[in-house]
Amino acid sequence: MITDLSERPGADVEIEASGDPDGFVLCTRAVRGGGHIANVGTHGRPAMLHLESLWRKNLTISTGQVDTSSAPWLLELMSNGCLPVSPLVTDTFGLDRMEHAYEVFARGTTTGALKVVLHRE
Repeated sequence: MITDLSERPGADVEIEASGDPDGFVLCTRAVRGGGHIANVGTHGRPAMLHLESLWRKNLTISTGQVDTSSAPWLLELMSNGCLPVSPLVTDTFGLDRMEHAYEVFARGTTTGALKVVLHRE
């Protein structure tokens, strides 16, 4: 499908946001030679990569989490109701269960946790 939509074989940029190892492997296959994979998913399991084909493609792979410089702006949008985040929240815990909450989030691939919220009781 990607080759049908693009003028070249493969996409210029692939964004892996699922955190699924198979999703990352799919990105390595779907990106064009010289392309870029932005890996922003939270991975709990390793991905099996074929370095020989990645090397031939001369890819750039970047990883990272949230750019914290935008956090105040995003918090303001959330507070004003302009950025609805409740559909993303899968789990809510009191502060007394903080360690458990982190364990649930760390095992998101098995627990199904997408975003975990801690609250004062």
